[in-house]
Amino acid sequence: MDELLTSDPNFLLGRWIADARTWGSTDADKDLLEFNARNQLTLWGLVSGDLHDYAAKQWGGLVGSYYYGRWSMLVFAAIEAISTGSKVDRETFEAQCSAFEALWNNATEPTFPARPRGSPSEISQRLLATYGPQSAPIQPLTPAHRPSHGDSMPRWAVALVSVGGLLLLEGLVVGAVVAYRRRRQSPGHEAVLLPPDTQLEE
Repeated sequence: MDELLTSDPNFLLGRWIADARTWGSTDADKDLLEFNARNQLTLWGLVSGDLHDYAAKQWGGLVGSYYYGRWSMLVFAAIEAISTGSKVDRETFEAQCSAFEALWNNATEPTFPARPRGSPSEISQRLLATYGPQSAPIQPLTPAHRPSHGDSMPRWAVALVSVGGLLLLEGLVVGAVVAYRRRRQSPGHEAVLLPPDTQLEE
């Protein structure tokens, strides 16, 4: 998916970052501007809050580094839990995610393409051949296929964190994470749904 997005000039993280860095006159200025460009798309602040992922984008570079990194941690945490017959430790997982997000926001390497690479048509055809209906079916995870410690990521997990799973689940996960963090930060606070004809005072 990241490769396909990077082939279109309208979906480039590298262009967003490069444009931001042009406003700086020193390396320190440029690095700070890049931090703000990355931060606006992801954390919207120094720590995760209510606006976390508010400006999420499906951009080449962002999907392949930031979102793929988070999905990989989630999948491996799930594999570890399945392997040990335990539940995913949410606090540990969230701490790992927060550390990863902070590192990504403060990084200036690697640089991402500011110009499109590759042919969208050729990349799409290759992805369709790999993941489309005519490709080999992905077997569901069964007890007999549970990975042991040290095993590499199985094919179903690779598919999950790449094209199909990312397209279908990223939006749902972003919404779920935001809602979950809001509930934790505001215990006892319940959302109130108002009737459509409710008039609000300005």
